Amino acid sequence: GHTVVYDLDDSTIAGLHISSGATLKFEPSQSALLQSSKNIVVEGLLEMKPADQKVVHYIRFININESAVVGLGHMVLDTDIGLWVINSGRLNLVGSPKKSWTNLLGSASAGSNSITLKETPANWAAGDELVVCPTSGIDGLGRTGTIPLFERFTIKEVSGSTVNLSGALVYVQPAGSDKQWTAEVLNLERNVKIEGTVGGKAHIFVKSAVPQTLKFVGLRHMGPKRENIGRYGIHFHHCMN
Repeated sequence: GHTVVYDLDDSTIAGLHISSGATLKFEPSQSALLQSSKNIVVEGLLEMKPADQKVVHYIRFININESAVVGLGHMVLDTDIGLWVINSGRLNLVGSPKKSWTNLLGSASAGSNSITLKETPANWAAGDELVVCPTSGIDGLGRTGTIPLFERFTIKEVSGSTVNLSGALVYVQPAGSDKQWTAEVLNLERNVKIEGTVGGKAHIFVKSAVPQTLKFVGLRHMGPKRENIGRYGIHFHHCMN
């Protein structure tokens, strides 16, 4: 029945149960990381709503043994570590608004350390992670690769619609003759994050009778053992209306 405000820079727990009528609320004005080696089960309310984009709210599941994941069914299992929202549980996860993706203004050359976008990207900032999607498999030496790569960078600086990158493009990104079809550029940075780890993927499972709110949330290292049904990165299961 209580509201608990979480305002620690970093702490590690061995699981958490937010019971019906209770709230765990991340302090809106302060960045906070909560790591858990066991399940977080929500029957009350979990709220992560940073006051501005400089504040980061972060849940990371650690020490997961993916080979122990059982999968299937909708009962909370100690082996299947992740974020479980059950019965009347509710997520209110709202990150700061950010332009999720846009396109290049035209073509881009291999070796370039900057790109120009079709628009000024809202709330893109230095340190954000970008992905430039491929429009060809041709590298800077004119060699054609068999599989075009999605190129990842961090932003060094944003000036209007020009973005300076942490590295140089490896591939040529041609545009159509009318410049209508150009490479997509994705911004993966969010200031509300739910994650596993590289070697231990977590999951979110929602089987709740109330609506959920997720906006501008980053999910990473989620969805353990793909051959196991029902442990997707995020799974809304039998939520009725």
